[in-house]
Amino acid sequence: MKLQTILFILMLLAALAVTAFNFLPQSIWQRAALTPEPPVTVVDSLEQPTEPEIPAERAEPPLQPPQQRETTNAELLRRDRDLSPFTIEVSKSSYQLRLFQGDSLVTSYSVALGNERADKLAKDDPITPLGNFYIVSIENTSLRHPEEGPWFIRLHTGHFDTASGRAFSGIGIKGGAAPRELGKSLHTDCIIMQNKDIIDLKGHIQYDYKQVRLPVIIRP
Repeated sequence: MKLQTILFILMLLAALAVTAFNFLPQSIWQRAALTPEPPVTVVDSLEQPTEPEIPAERAEPPLQPPQQRETTNAELLRRDRDLSPFTIEVSKSSYQLRLFQGDSLVTSYSVALGNERADKLAKDDPITPLGNFYIVSIENTSLRHPEEGPWFIRLHTGHFDTASGRAFSGIGIKGGAAPRELGKSLHTDCIIMQNKDIIDLKGHIQYDYKQVRLPVIIRP
């Protein structure tokens, strides 16, 4: 194509552009110049998208150990009688102490005891208490209290043991009774035997009472 032709085409295009600029509405050119470009949102590449919070599961309450039922004194008495080879029963009304091996009567003794009223209700009452007791110890009293015989068989007489629900101490079976005192009520809360009888009683039970709770039941 000749140079003159190219120049002619360029001049023609320029003339068309000038004509368009003069004849088109000015508002179009101003709107195009003033329309802002949409903002570019910059996303932080380190920011992690947030996830919806998931409610934590409610913790289950810890399992509680099963509550153990309290053993009653009557149940303990039955257990002791089943485990112990011997049982001592004292009758306040007949002034008798009986030694049983299982259901068989081994021997019986006449005793003295405090029997002015039915039961001991206070510490200073000279009355032998009613209840289901057991032997705590057999103590040698021949040197300390020879007037009370050679042995003192101490009984556990807590408030679970006594018929009155009151706890006492220092109560047991001891010697020192004169033959004329047997079968009588004395000023005492213990059970009193002749020396020869408490020696015989100790010979039966001196080993077994340490292995199990040997029951001593005092009845009206």
